[in-house]
Amino acid sequence: MRTPPRPRAGEGLAAVAATAAGLLGVVAVKAAADSNRPVTAAALACAAALALVVLGAWVYRHWAGYRTHQEHPAPLGAVDDSWFTEETLADFPAEAVRPLLPRSGAPGPSALYTAWVLAVHGRDAAWLDRHLDLPPGVARLLTDRARQRP
Repeated sequence: MRTPPRPRAGEGLAAVAATAAGLLGVVAVKAAADSNRPVTAAALACAAALALVVLGAWVYRHWAGYRTHQEHPAPLGAVDDSWFTEETLADFPAEAVRPLLPRSGAPGPSALYTAWVLAVHGRDAAWLDRHLDLPPGVARLLTDRARQRP
């Protein structure tokens, strides 16, 4: 299944915030009296270090969660099939779909049932191909049969 690219608005916002914080720090050090500049600079350096530690912890947590998700995908039998009822799967063209599936790497029943339910609810073949990564011809067959339903 292909995933659409995500906008990176958070990264832009972080860059703007870091720039603004840096400029405010420079202004604060320049505005401080000569005798208070070392204290002001030390306080700003501590705040920057704390922000860097928090950012590092967030990035590590995000990266570790991503790696865990990638390394341990859900087992194939763990799909929630409770919404595949007799009514939603009525008229599913199993015998017509079977010859179109490749011998190896074929999508599982859950993917085919999902494509069928989405086709019944009006998704077209191009959408199913793009989002469900089905073998050629399967999406077209499912959408054609879904349109023929009473």
